[in-house]
Amino acid sequence: MPDLAWRHWQSLLPPGSFGDASHLTHDQVIPFYDATWDLCRMGVLRPGVFAPVGQEMAAAFGDQFVITEFGREWLQAAQHRPVLAPTRVGEMLQSLGGRFGAGYAQRVTEAANTYRAQNYLSTCTMAGAAAESLLLATAIAKRKDEAGVLKTYNGRSGRLEVARLVAANLSSSIGDQFKAALNVLHYWRDDAGHGTATTISEIEAHAALTQLLRLAQFTSDHWDVLTA
Repeated sequence: MPDLAWRHWQSLLPPGSFGDASHLTHDQVIPFYDATWDLCRMGVLRPGVFAPVGQEMAAAFGDQFVITEFGREWLQAAQHRPVLAPTRVGEMLQSLGGRFGAGYAQRVTEAANTYRAQNYLSTCTMAGAAAESLLLATAIAKRKDEAGVLKTYNGRSGRLEVARLVAANLSSSIGDQFKAALNVLHYWRDDAGHGTATTISEIEAHAALTQLLRLAQFTSDHWDVLTA
C-alpha cells in the first residue's frame, strides 16, 4: 500500500519530491488505507499476500491486499456503475436536514451506508423513509400541530393527505415541484417495501439517493414558503 500511495504522489509532484514511500506523510497515505478497507468491507479485496493460507511476513500485514474473485467481477463491471461517493452524499443530505428532525437524519445515514455496502434494496427503502420524515417535519412546521399531523399520517391514505396539507395554499409552481419530488421517492419506497421480488439494482439506488438530495435541497431552499 505505501508503494501505491508513493506512485500516486510521485505522478503529481515535481521530480525528486520523494525519495521513496518512507518519505510520505501520514495525511498522504491514510486516504489510501481508508479506501482500501472500504473495498475489503465490500468484498473486492482481502488482506494478505497471494497465498491464501497464512502470512509469511507479519510486518507486512495491513500493507498487502489481493483482489477476490468477486472483486474481479466487480471491477469488470465498473464502467456500468454510476459514479457516486456515498460518504459525500451522506454529508450533503445531513447538512440540508437541520430542520427535518432526528428521523430524517437516521434514515439518510442508513441510506448512504447501505448503498456503500451494496444493499441497494435497503438504500431505496431508507431513501423513501427519509423522504417521509422530511414530509412529516415540513407538515408539522406548517400546521404547528404534531399530534394532528401524525393522526392524519396514520389514517387512510395518510401520506397523500399530509402531502396535500403541505401543498395547500402554495403557488402551483412550488406545490407541484414539491409533490413531484415526493412522488418520485414514493415510487422507490413502495416498490422496495413490498414483499415481492424486486429488480432494484445499483442504478435505482443511485437514482433514489440523487432524488432524495434534490428533494432535501428544494425543501431547504423553500422552507419559509412551504411552512408559511
